[in-house]
Amino acid sequence: MYHLTFVLFSLFFLSANGASTSEPSGQTLDCSHYTGANTKEATCNEFPGRICHGGCTGAVVASNCTLNPGEEPKDQTYTIAFGKSSATISICRNEKGSYSCTGPIKGSAKCSVCVDPPTGSDQSPTTPAPAPGNNGSTSKEGQTLQCTHFTGANTQSATCNEVPGRVCNKGCTSSVVATKCTLNPGDQESQQNCTQAFGKSSAAISICINDKGSFSCTGSVSGNATCSGCTDQSSSGSSEYPGSSGTTKPPTDPTGGENKDQDKKAEATSLQFAMSSFCLALSLMIGVAVL
Repeated sequence: MYHLTFVLFSLFFLSANGASTSEPSGQTLDCSHYTGANTKEATCNEFPGRICHGGCTGAVVASNCTLNPGEEPKDQTYTIAFGKSSATISICRNEKGSYSCTGPIKGSAKCSVCVDPPTGSDQSPTTPAPAPGNNGSTSKEGQTLQCTHFTGANTQSATCNEVPGRVCNKGCTSSVVATKCTLNPGDQESQQNCTQAFGKSSAAISICINDKGSFSCTGSVSGNATCSGCTDQSSSGSSEYPGSSGTTKPPTDPTGGENKDQDKKAEATSLQFAMSSFCLALSLMIGVAVL
């Protein structure tokens, strides 16, 4: 009877261990920039290829925010997305709509089950690939790039294709047109020319900014922006993080740092599995000997 009990206990331990390994794993991160907070495809801190399958809780609170030009500025909490349109303007979204904010920012979102791309699957953020439509050649005047995502088109700190550290100091000329756009929830959908900025709030929602305000769009998108004077600061040793207002903050290395915690968890899980297998084998040997 004793050896049968021991066998059953070992089998239970093994099955429990197998169940634990099937649970989703990933990092929980504090994110000052994020999109798609209420989805399983949230992004965090503009890190290329990073997806947070557990979504995000908490939010950034920004001040001097307006939904439409001419409105009285107010503080807003951004439960869906928060990012930068330029060095001085933030792109923010909550259930009320998409806001433009020019005041101080506080807080962050906590995003869970965040997984970085495997090593070698994507370009490292410190060695960005040339944007589509250009050969990547550089000069003292910078590159002229075709950009599907851009911010601050009319400024000297425009961004292109969400490459960390890239600044286009001659601005952008945009031909991006988005469809099924609304300025406020419940508005009639319209087509908009995104002359100031265009990006993604989530997999299904785009943010389109022009002189009328910040629109949320769910339809098809065509065109791109031509940004000039673009230089990749990260390639020259600068580590300025986009949207950080000059704060030096290098992107996380996908081959180390936070992923070390995942490696430790994997090692512990493997050790636990080996121990349970050993116990099962030992119990079977005891059972055979007793019989």
